[in-house]
Amino acid sequence: MTSQSPRIYTYKITFEEVPYFYYGSKKEKYFDQPYMGSPVTNKWCWDFYTPKKQILEIFDYTDEGYIKAQEVEGRLIRAVYNTDKWCLNERCGGKFSLDVRRKTGLKSKENGTGCFGITPEKRIEARTKAGKNGSARCKELGVGIFAFFVVINETANSIGARSNATNGTHNALNNVSATGNSVFNIIGIVLIIGAIMSIVGLVYNYVR
Repeated sequence: MTSQSPRIYTYKITFEEVPYFYYGSKKEKYFDQPYMGSPVTNKWCWDFYTPKKQILEIFDYTDEGYIKAQEVEGRLIRAVYNTDKWCLNERCGGKFSLDVRRKTGLKSKENGTGCFGITPEKRIEARTKAGKNGSARCKELGVGIFAFFVVINETANSIGARSNATNGTHNALNNVSATGNSVFNIIGIVLIIGAIMSIVGLVYNYVR
């Protein structure tokens, strides 16, 4: 690259009469190509005041150099974006400033476009429909609030299974107890019969 070769650089625009400023980057088509930025929203400032350009950094005239210049431009703007009232940059990395978004919103409301293109009743209807669809989908997948109910059902089923097992154990114990009672009853009857037979034998021997 010679001293007369086109350049890629970052720059800062200031104004003689006011403290406004503007950052940008430029890839020249030829050396010292006249260029004072490309404002849109705040172009009035260039028309009304006297702009001056300060070249901040020059980069290699390559694709990599151009990418690097844009990265540095983004860092310069982000440092003051939406915080310094004198900054005239209305975009940073594809994002618009708060002032531009506010004006765009007011324009949409005035023209009845965007979210203002439907009535409040239609917006409520759309939100209700979206809520129902989302709720049905969450229920189908068992996520969100429905995940809570899945846990409750699983817990209830687990408790029910343990309760059934406990009841089964109790029933088995009752059956064993009933069987034991029957055995004791039979033994009692045999003892009584044996006692009676002994008494009868004693009486018989005495009489004889």
